[in-house]
Amino acid sequence: MSYLKAAALTTLMFSFSAIAITTIKGTMNVYKPEFVIENKSGTLISNVRNFKLEARQTVIDDYCTVTTDNNLALQGGTLSAGYCLFEWNNTAGYSIDGFKVEGVASNSGPNSIGYSIYYYSGSAKAKKLVDTKNFIFNFAAPVKPTVQRYSVKLGNSWKSVGSHTNYNPANKFSAVRVNVDARNYSQKVSIPSLGSCTVVSGATSCDISFSEIKLGDAISNKVGSLSYQVSVDSSNSYWGVSNTKHALTVPWNYQPTKIDLFEVNSMPASYATTKTINVNSKSIQVSNNTAKLVLNKPSSEIVGDWWAPSELNVKFSRNSQPSISSGITYSGNVLYTKDGSLVTANKTITSTKRESVNGAYVYTFDMTQIEDGYYGASVAFTNSSGIPSNQNFNGLRINKTAPKIDIFKSGVKQNNSSNFAYNQELVISTFNSFTDDVDLVSIQINSSNVAFNKPKIGVATIPDTVIFKNGLNTIKVTVKDTLGHLYSRTITLNKVQDEIEFKINNLGGRLVSHVKESSFEAVQTKFSGFCDIVTNEAVAIGTNNNVSGKCYFEWVGMDELDRDNFSLKGRLRMSGVVPVGYKVYAYFGAEKEKTLIKSGTTSFNVEAPIAPELTKYSIYVGNKWIDNNSDVNHDPNAQVKAISITTKPVNYSQQVIVDNLGSCLINAGSTSCTINITPYFLGNKNYIGYEDGIVSHQFKVNSINKYFTDKEINSQAIVSWEYAYSRVEQVKVNARASGLPLSFGLLGASIDVE
Repeated sequence: MSYLKAAALTTLMFSFSAIAITTIKGTMNVYKPEFVIENKSGTLISNVRNFKLEARQTVIDDYCTVTTDNNLALQGGTLSAGYCLFEWNNTAGYSIDGFKVEGVASNSGPNSIGYSIYYYSGSAKAKKLVDTKNFIFNFAAPVKPTVQRYSVKLGNSWKSVGSHTNYNPANKFSAVRVNVDARNYSQKVSIPSLGSCTVVSGATSCDISFSEIKLGDAISNKVGSLSYQVSVDSSNSYWGVSNTKHALTVPWNYQPTKIDLFEVNSMPASYATTKTINVNSKSIQVSNNTAKLVLNKPSSEIVGDWWAPSELNVKFSRNSQPSISSGITYSGNVLYTKDGSLVTANKTITSTKRESVNGAYVYTFDMTQIEDGYYGASVAFTNSSGIPSNQNFNGLRINKTAPKIDIFKSGVKQNNSSNFAYNQELVISTFNSFTDDVDLVSIQINSSNVAFNKPKIGVATIPDTVIFKNGLNTIKVTVKDTLGHLYSRTITLNKVQDEIEFKINNLGGRLVSHVKESSFEAVQTKFSGFCDIVTNEAVAIGTNNNVSGKCYFEWVGMDELDRDNFSLKGRLRMSGVVPVGYKVYAYFGAEKEKTLIKSGTTSFNVEAPIAPELTKYSIYVGNKWIDNNSDVNHDPNAQVKAISITTKPVNYSQQVIVDNLGSCLINAGSTSCTINITPYFLGNKNYIGYEDGIVSHQFKVNSINKYFTDKEINSQAIVSWEYAYSRVEQVKVNARASGLPLSFGLLGASIDVE
């Protein structure tokens, strides 16, 4: 079947005139040329970036050949043959090349671009629309350029703006590097009188190079600057006068003396090291608790030592950060207090020696005069030519005293061989007089690294997963200050074995679920030197920051039973092997962290209850028991005095309830119980002639707590009676003096009269 090229599924009906009318019905699939428009240019951005779209035909069958050449399309065609014309929709102002279109969108957000397909019909070449479609392309609004930083090339070096002052008159200014935020379009950087450069899409910088520019003069123009305006726009100058503008200043400063280096070496005696500095290619040692300051000539052409004074003064000012610590507290305990020896925040010291080293001068200072702490230092002087020099130094550490490292229990420092029972009792801390300046980095127990918790800087605790051996344990604590210096201390503590144990006893004998009350008791068999065991959690928690000397006992399992201190009572809900246990908790620290220190579990065999099953009932009438109404009472003077119920043996006590008469218990192991009742007569003992009847008593058998529903015994105890007068049927007399008896028949029986 050939396909019509149209825009829908169509049901066709054909009719033919002949002798009869024949109707043909069916569905024919019909098609038309279809295109998708694809973005070939990546991210779409309006106003600043060229986009490229391309139409690609997706449905290709036996229809017309689609062309963008109008002259070719004018040759004519139909939807199924010949040529059809492809025209772009909504592309005014854009460049069209056949099935491609490109340009710069002037609007951000959704832009509709599509196509229409025509064919020229008949000799008149009437232009017939076949199909038209539009596609939405979302163009992002352009983000304006943003300058991050500048660098300038002075001599052979690049200098970032902010640290680009030229101190060497020989260095010429020859290039500017502009760093911008990356954009998805090209950015143009312009500096009037210097030039321009382009930051390509996705890049973050470009360089503008130009003929070398001399900055100032070492004699006539020692300090100054050149100023430029930097503008950044898109490569097509979309922002125009609103483009990004920045001022660029290139300064110079030709001071005569260089203060090159100030090195301080100050460590505790047991951690002392010798530092080495390089002074004009020569190594100079800086001993512990000394400092070296190096001056160099401002430029190599300077001759003589006029720029280096005979001695220097350095002023030390203690930094406010890190501040002097007020101490360390943890869990409500004061571990360390403020260092009262740190009282002098500012002090000036004078150099003790000056020496010449490869054209530089090195000054030595005695640092024992400065208290421990973090300092800034400043040096200021005027050389013999009257040119002043000054410089500040930051981040200087005077560190003559090692950090304190201690182990605490309940806020008290522990000595070697001090006792402890639980990890949670111990708090390890370090302190060097400054806030948050030293912290713990490792703990070794008996030469093995262990995990530890750090609740705050300078404080560590040891989790209960870490195992100490019973007896003496060697604990090595290593700490590190904010400058990376490591310090260690080793302490020996004695781990005392703390034994707590309970035995759980069954006080209720045979255990049966649901129907029988069970009773258990926890009896302490091993006792603790650490705490007494209580069942009141508030007592165990205590009221102060440290351990209370009490531990909390908690039952685990058999939740359906009532808790009464160390006892459990109630009816169990589970049968089989049923566990019950206990947990003992201690409460550590000011937060009273609930910590499990002992637990135990005991399992008991619990039987499922056996459903009650009736064996018989018995009613005591007169002087005899009648079972299951197996006999009829004929004595009108006999009274009913008791009812007895008999069941098959079960593993719990059963309760028998007889309506209006009372109840009794069949104890576990027994099979029956009897209810003595107020005696009563069956029927009317003063009957006349004949009387019979029955009496029934409704009774139920279940567990005491009525656990069974559909399996409860619900039955009747029945007793029958029959009463009748005697009557004379015949009278026979044997008057024979001797001989055989006289025989006669009565009611089918043979009777002899002697």
